Amino acid sequence: MVKDEEPEGGGQNCGGLVQGPNGTIESPGFPHGYPNYANCTWIIVTGERNRIQLSFHTFALEEDFDILSVYDGQLQQGNLKVRYVLALHVTD
Repeated sequence: MVKDEEPEGGGQNCGGLVQGPNGTIESPGFPHGYPNYANCTWIIVTGERNRIQLSFHTFALEEDFDILSVYDGQLQQGNLKVRYVLALHVTD
């Protein structure tokens, strides 16, 4: 799930279903910018004993706003496998 942290009221939803031996996931407007507060949820389905490999050819997050979360199963905390946040750290 790639998500721009959004205020109450929401933003554009996007995403889809990827099935089969391979596929492509892109944000709306790729390779250009995407709308503010986009909330994209992609579901990847494979056979029970198959593995899923994610390879990022182009990847960028907007500092302090964007999050990438990868879940194994339903979107619940216990299934969270990876969470990537780019945060700005200011030092004196």
